[in-house]
Amino acid sequence: MAAELKAELDAVEGFVPQYLYRTTSSTSNGRNSSRSFRPESPIYTNALSDIQRQHAKDMLEHHLLWHCRPNDQFISWTSSLLWALQHAIRKNFRGDTDVQICMLDTSKIETCSFFAASDLLRIYQVPDEDKLAHRYYEAEYLYHGGLFVHGCSSTVSLNVLREYGLFTLLPELDDLKFKPDLWKTVESLRITMVSALRPVAPIEGRIALQLASLFEKDFTMPLMVALLSLRRRAPNDAHFLRLVSDYTEPSRDFTWIIPQYRVNSAEAPELVNFAQLMNRAYVGMVKTKSRGLDETTELGSALDALSASFDEVDTTLKGIPQTALTPKVLFQWSAATQALRNAVYVNWKKESGNRWLQSEDSRPKPKPFPARLPSGRIINIFD
Repeated sequence: MAAELKAELDAVEGFVPQYLYRTTSSTSNGRNSSRSFRPESPIYTNALSDIQRQHAKDMLEHHLLWHCRPNDQFISWTSSLLWALQHAIRKNFRGDTDVQICMLDTSKIETCSFFAASDLLRIYQVPDEDKLAHRYYEAEYLYHGGLFVHGCSSTVSLNVLREYGLFTLLPELDDLKFKPDLWKTVESLRITMVSALRPVAPIEGRIALQLASLFEKDFTMPLMVALLSLRRRAPNDAHFLRLVSDYTEPSRDFTWIIPQYRVNSAEAPELVNFAQLMNRAYVGMVKTKSRGLDETTELGSALDALSASFDEVDTTLKGIPQTALTPKVLFQWSAATQALRNAVYVNWKKESGNRWLQSEDSRPKPKPFPARLPSGRIINIFD
C-alpha cells in the first residue's frame, strides 16, 4: 500500500506552472519572510509519501479548510493572481496592515516538492463535496516542507500596490460587499470582470507596467501580463503589442525572455487569458529582438560571430576595422553587446522533445515544467 501511494505521488509531484503567488501577513500560518516559507509544523518528513495515508489525508483536509494544526506540513500557493490579490484585500479588510504578495518563479527551484491540490484530493480520496469541492482548488498548489525562495521570488506589500494604482487599474477589487467571502468574490469577478472582452487602454498599460516594476526585473514582464490578463484581451490588441515592443527595446536591460506558456482551466479564466497573452508577448519579443539586431548594420559581422556561438561570447572589438572605431560605433557596439548578452534563444532538444531556453547568463537554466489539463493530459509549458 505504501509503495502504491508513493508511486501515485511521484507521478504528480512537480507538475506546477512557472509562476505562483503567495499572500501572507503576520496572522498567516507558518513562518513567512521574503527569503523563505516554512509550514506550521517545525518538523516535517523528507517526502509526503512517508506520512501514513490517513494522517496525510487529515492534514490535507484541515489545511485546505484553513484549520491551523501544529502538525501541518503544507504551504499554500496559487497560480491565480486574482485569487492572491483578493486574499490580500480580504486580509487587509479584516485588520491586517502588513499584507505581502510574493511572486515565485518555480523554474529556478532545484527540488520541486509541489503538488496540485486537486491531485492530492484525488489521491487521498477526499469527497468532492461542500467546502472541499475539488473545483475550488483548481489553481491551488501545495508545497510539502520548507521552501527557500531567495533569488527566485519577489515580494511587494499590498499597501505599496495600492499606492501605485492597483485599484485605479482594477477598481472592482475594492468593492466592499465582496471582501468578506473570498471564494464567492473570485467566482463573481471571473464572470463580471475577467471574462468580459476589453481592449487595453493606454492608462491601463502604464499602470500595469508601473505596478509590475515594483517587483524584481525578472518578474516585470510576466506580472504586467498577469495584471492585464485580469480582463479578457484580444490577442492582437494594438496597445498590448505596443507595450511589448516598447519593453523589448534593445537598450532596455531585460534579462529573461518569456517562455511559451500553456495552461487550461475552465474554472480559472484569468489563467487562460494569461496563457494567451504570454504566448503573444513571447512572439512579439522575439520579433522585436530580431529586428533590433538586424538594424545594427555597422556591427553586422561582429554580431553574427557572437550569435553563431553563444556559449563562447566574445565581447571584445575583434573583427571590427580600426577605421570604424568612431565614438558612435563604439556606443552602438556597447549597446548591441549588452543586448546580445541579455538575449535568450530558444533551442530544440531533439532527444528530450522539450523546448528549453538557453541564456549566456550564468544563472541556472529553467526546467521544462509540465502542466495538467482538465482532461488529465500532461503537457510541457515549453512545448
